[in-house]
Amino acid sequence: MRGEVFWDDDGFYVVSFANTHDPMRALEGEPTIDPRTVGGGRTTYGAITAGLNIKPEMPKPLSSLTIRPELRYDRALNGNHPFNDSRDIDQFTLAVDFVLTF
Repeated sequence: MRGEVFWDDDGFYVVSFANTHDPMRALEGEPTIDPRTVGGGRTTYGAITAGLNIKPEMPKPLSSLTIRPELRYDRALNGNHPFNDSRDIDQFTLAVDFVLTF
């Protein structure tokens, strides 16, 4: 389990880019073109993540395989709606990664 709190008091660090070119335009100081690109505004974020490390019995060379699923819950703690095109106050993310050491 892991918990986090992040305060974006300038509304600068969290943004949802709608177009794949908008991040580079923003870094270059150019305006973004897609009007769906929005920031989260001045928001305090909280998150809780639960994860597992699973090491299944595998034959060599896969014997070092680790499977790491995780479920994350994010929420705007001050009532803003920074998720899902500025419609939601929270979101869930499900992820998994595979680590093979050699």
